[in-house]
Amino acid sequence: MNKQHFNQVFNQLSDRRKEVLLKLLANEKDQAIAKSLNIEPTTVRKHRQEICEAFGLTNEFQDQRRSKLPELITLFAKYKPELLNQASLEFPQSENITEEKTIFNNSDAGVKLQDEVFAILQKATLLQITPFPETIKQLEDALEKIPSLINERQIRKAELLELNKKSKKEKLNAKDDDKLRFLEKDITLQDRQEFLARDTNLNIFYIKQFFDKIPIEKSKFIKICLVLNIDWKNLTDIYFVKTLVLLVPQIRLQYSQRITYFCGKLNVLYLSKSLEIDELYVDVNILDNPPSYQWLDFTDIPQVYNPQTHEFDRLGLGKVTQERVAGVFAVEKYQNLMVLGKPGAGKSTFLKHIAVQCNQGTLEADRVPIFIGIKQFADDSRKIGQYDLLNYIRKEFEICGITEAALVDNLLEYGRLLILLDGLDEVSQESSNQAIQCINSFCNVFFKNKIIITCRIAAQKYKFFSFKDIEVADFTFEQIKVFAKNWFMAVDNKSEEDGIFKAYQFIEQLNCPENQQLKDIAVTPILLTLLCLAFQQKTQFPSNRATLYKRGIEALLIKWDEARGIKRDDVYRQLSLEHKIELLTQVATNTFEKNRYFFTKYEIQEEIYKYIFTLSFISNDTATLKNNSRVVLESIEAQHGLLVERAQELYSFSHLTFQEYFTATKFKNLIDNCDIKVHSLLLNVSDERWREVFSIATNMTWNSEQILFLKRVIDNFISSEGEDELQELLLWLEEKSNSVAVKYKLVTARTFYFSLALDMIYNSKKSLTSNIDFTLVCDIDEEFSIDITGASNYIDSLNLTNSTELALDLNLINKIRVTSAAAPIDTIAISQNCTSNSQLNKELIQLGHRLPQWDITGNYESDNSETDEITEYDNWWKENGEDFIEKLRNIIIQHRNIGHNWEFINSRNYKLLKNYYYANKLLVNCLNNADKAKTISSKIRSHIEDTLLLPIAEIEKRPFKN
Repeated sequence: MNKQHFNQVFNQLSDRRKEVLLKLLANEKDQAIAKSLNIEPTTVRKHRQEICEAFGLTNEFQDQRRSKLPELITLFAKYKPELLNQASLEFPQSENITEEKTIFNNSDAGVKLQDEVFAILQKATLLQITPFPETIKQLEDALEKIPSLINERQIRKAELLELNKKSKKEKLNAKDDDKLRFLEKDITLQDRQEFLARDTNLNIFYIKQFFDKIPIEKSKFIKICLVLNIDWKNLTDIYFVKTLVLLVPQIRLQYSQRITYFCGKLNVLYLSKSLEIDELYVDVNILDNPPSYQWLDFTDIPQVYNPQTHEFDRLGLGKVTQERVAGVFAVEKYQNLMVLGKPGAGKSTFLKHIAVQCNQGTLEADRVPIFIGIKQFADDSRKIGQYDLLNYIRKEFEICGITEAALVDNLLEYGRLLILLDGLDEVSQESSNQAIQCINSFCNVFFKNKIIITCRIAAQKYKFFSFKDIEVADFTFEQIKVFAKNWFMAVDNKSEEDGIFKAYQFIEQLNCPENQQLKDIAVTPILLTLLCLAFQQKTQFPSNRATLYKRGIEALLIKWDEARGIKRDDVYRQLSLEHKIELLTQVATNTFEKNRYFFTKYEIQEEIYKYIFTLSFISNDTATLKNNSRVVLESIEAQHGLLVERAQELYSFSHLTFQEYFTATKFKNLIDNCDIKVHSLLLNVSDERWREVFSIATNMTWNSEQILFLKRVIDNFISSEGEDELQELLLWLEEKSNSVAVKYKLVTARTFYFSLALDMIYNSKKSLTSNIDFTLVCDIDEEFSIDITGASNYIDSLNLTNSTELALDLNLINKIRVTSAAAPIDTIAISQNCTSNSQLNKELIQLGHRLPQWDITGNYESDNSETDEITEYDNWWKENGEDFIEKLRNIIIQHRNIGHNWEFINSRNYKLLKNYYYANKLLVNCLNNADKAKTISSKIRSHIEDTLLLPIAEIEKRPFKN
């Protein structure tokens, strides 16, 4: 609109409309205008709308509620500044600006106003063009005159002329014909903008924003105007600048206390006090492409268990190959964000941090933050029967004394709000659709504002237009260290130094090999919080891991939602906590038994189907059950994050530790119910892959009945037909242990000789660098454990503690181990430490004389002497070694009844015996833990010890009598 057109429209206004217009320009409100002119407020609004339309100012959306008054004021500032009251360009409590520069040449009344506008322009960091049609026309004209475009037109004109000449002489080939058609077309607006980008040396992104009336950096705005040869001040939307410079800081200041109140503190699960967010917050990393959006085959997934090393890559389940990006970087890069993440991943904390940073002016400093819990918005809206996010935002600001809706509308009009909507997944089912539709409509209308929504990744069903989906990444170990330091400094009541030292201890212990399972779950903030709480008091992790895992699972299953007053509503809600644990237990066990850590959506739904089929209160109609299986899987993933989608329709437990815990729970439940099916699980007891499962089960609560049942199951391991060889071994074990005089309990002697026998069976040809494993003996007898702990030579330790018979037999077994491994041994060594039995000693000396001479001291006259002796010894051993070992065994068996060569005809017995040993280790550990917890009587313990490792016939003679 030029000045002539402006004056024409103004002169055609009726007297009544001019009265309303002057009062609008004086910044009077609708109610005040209606009262002074004795008309209704609705009539005032109608006049205002029609005045704006007369000047060509109309809304772009039919349902848009914002006023075009700012543009109207800007128009009058340009063509009739004398009609403006100074207040019309000021916001309440705005600062006074007195710099004097002239932008437009006009009357004296306009000069003062123009001086203020110039001063505001100087302070602006962002600029955007005015929305007037003549501005766009002026830009289009200027765009035609930029150097690169003029040059391009000249080149095209010359090429077109050349091709036209050629076409008159001959028929053009296909390539020239295509080029001719291209040159005959006009240069598109997009091409022209790209030429402008080239001339300004700016990214095309900023050129598009400039023409789309979206704010860009002031320096870029001026640079574009310079190339276009237009005075940047005449293109600038003055009212936008005033909003940016005066209104944003003022509203942010006025609203800041509310942001601080709702976002400045964190309520921590199981902690009695709130913590300042700045004290605890760790910079969040995000994944630009959520892993669950990817399609992967089983061949693409990482190996979790290495059967060669028997080690788990515990972080392998959640391993991602894409680069992690700082969360703040994503906020700065994208206009609108959907922040996804597992439960307890830190989504809400991240959103609150953004609000606080914006409030302090260190992030998105040109916007006003507003934090809204979507559940609260939906609940309030349902009560009044109206879902209106715009009105809700206005009321939020009213609480802080910002009662003029026009001010809020102005911020929205120019995209100056940072709207943070937390917890889309927390909305009840009855409100979900209305809330989503309301938010979506709001986003479409007020698209210039930056909007960030958080949602649990599995609960995200609706895709908002023009939103970038990102996922909060698991913590790295560096982030875990930072969190631990922040936590203990914030929580420790003594001093900052104590907090830092405690954090150091926490990380040091977390890094220990025995705590890899805890390190596995520490990547999730809510579980890391539980670990810090558990470590806080005693500066060590609890020895009972089962209780710790149980608390972590309960936190995800119920506590996390309970703490925030969230009630979920679907078929899953019909399942009690016990049902949910039973279901997860079944899924975990069935997949772990099959060595499966990843499974398809179909497989997991089948497991759920089989479980809910057994529940009487859920319909057993096939179609309903299949649908319910899908709903339950989605609920487990969305509400608890215990099962997560690692790629499209490919699932796993969120942490391997949880899969192991639920499998251990299944084992313990079978024990509790005296269910003989436990036998099939117990067959895995010697498998390294199951080590942690049984370790967790050991730490669960055990009572007398459960211990006795487990003992019966283990005894039945080797009581079946075909296992006579194993019974013979146990008969020998009973006979041998009864024949020795020891200061320990009889069961200690049995476990000692059982350990010797196992070493002879499984390790006779292996390296001699390690001692015989006496773990079972130490577990059953604390006194024995104290006697040998820390000793480099068990034989000397046993002799020093008057356990000479045990020491002698261990010494003899070591001689068999040495010779069986073909290690060099001389005459002295073969009979060493055997003087307590003179006949045995004599026969060993005689046997030793058969050995070739071997200088065990290593003193040789020449370098070749040692080599010669080794060669002589090796040659002798090849010819006589087996016979020598057999004679050695016979002497030891004759005098001490040990060293038998237990070779089983039935090869199955080797595996069975190994299971029997590890099962008894499990039993003893359960017995010890029950003893500590005082859940078992001394009478029961005595019975278990008295019958441990006895032949089945002997056990049947000693039934437990209550």
